Amino acid sequence: MKNLEYAKNVTQAVIYKKGRAAATLTRSPGLGVVFSYLSGYLHAGGPAIASTLPALDVPVTLGHGNVPAFFAGLLPEGERLAKLRWAVKTTISDEFSLLLAAGENPIGDVQIVAAGEKPQIIPALLTVTKTMDDISFADFAAVPGPVDLSSLPGLQDKVTASYRHDKDPTRAYILKFNDGSHERQVETEFLLLNKAKALSIPVAEARLVYDGAGHAALLVSRFDRSPSGSLAVEDCGQLMGLVPGRKYSVPSEAVAAAAVKMCASQALAARNIFLQFLFAWLTGNGNLHAKNISVVQQPSGEWLVAPAYDLQCTLASEIEQGFAAGVPGGILTELLDGDPSRDPGMALPVGGSAGARTGLNRNDWLRFGRTLHIPERLVAKCIDKALAASHLTMAELPFERDVSAAVLRVLAIRRAAIQR
Repeated sequence: MKNLEYAKNVTQAVIYKKGRAAATLTRSPGLGVVFSYLSGYLHAGGPAIASTLPALDVPVTLGHGNVPAFFAGLLPEGERLAKLRWAVKTTISDEFSLLLAAGENPIGDVQIVAAGEKPQIIPALLTVTKTMDDISFADFAAVPGPVDLSSLPGLQDKVTASYRHDKDPTRAYILKFNDGSHERQVETEFLLLNKAKALSIPVAEARLVYDGAGHAALLVSRFDRSPSGSLAVEDCGQLMGLVPGRKYSVPSEAVAAAAVKMCASQALAARNIFLQFLFAWLTGNGNLHAKNISVVQQPSGEWLVAPAYDLQCTLASEIEQGFAAGVPGGILTELLDGDPSRDPGMALPVGGSAGARTGLNRNDWLRFGRTLHIPERLVAKCIDKALAASHLTMAELPFERDVSAAVLRVLAIRRAAIQR
């Protein structure tokens, strides 16, 4: 692996869009970081790099080492960001250097390359095979595993991957690991991805794979890669101009509106996003924040809601922490039988900035549907569909029996509150 400390000494990066040089990021001791489009790209009518960076001859300047929110949203978070920072030997605020070090193969159709260099093909960090007896996923964990030169957003441990037995050479993958946030995280996501297919919306393709010790990981097909090349992707945080640290700071309605506005078929997009939020509530996913809903541009140029991804049951994590702390019933927030007021709830409020994350009932979801301009009759059908798709049993949940029982008890309260 090349020495990533070089990134600290680079003063200008070129942004490529679908393989074409489109813009530059330039850092100056006096000005900070300046983003500007290349005149030739503008004259040729090149598309905007991002919805928040329109193709105009108007430079954008940010202080210190910060980059525009679209680019900040390409960076990893948590331990993977800390590991990248350590490899570059820079500060967490030096987004320019961090982006340059791991920006040649990010999510979407852009590449960030030092001026004077050409974009390179960055190989996947791990090749997955049907039998992986000589592989230990622990060796690739965020700490102390290798630095992935392809930047992947999010907190969870993950690396870029290829699948040796794939007949389509254009496909690319992300391999996600259990990272200790709660037991059997990847097994839970695999379960919920399969459950979500009953919503009749696109869902990320994934399969479970195992290392030599029998530990599971989730191999997820990247929806931003296609036979025609890389596809543009923006998550709702990027659409709203939010840096990753603000992904929990906006209401569900604002996130939904940002995605719907991008899509050609706004009615279908609204239904899709409504179902994703409701499914999250009914399956205990308290991590549906602004970066966990995206839009993807098709080769035709049309924008669609991206396949649902990062489906978790964070409720199980809350309950596991509760048991570890000796809380009766295993829930850290002391949920009382039949009382949803202390439910850990959603990542984002429903009902505007002053809305609720917990105690949501049928009327709350009907109002949410109205804000998305979905007819009430269709909202009712969506509720019925989500209730059917989200039905979980003790036999399906991969947790310890007492944790599974507590999860189902909380989810039963939620389901009862939105049924007719």
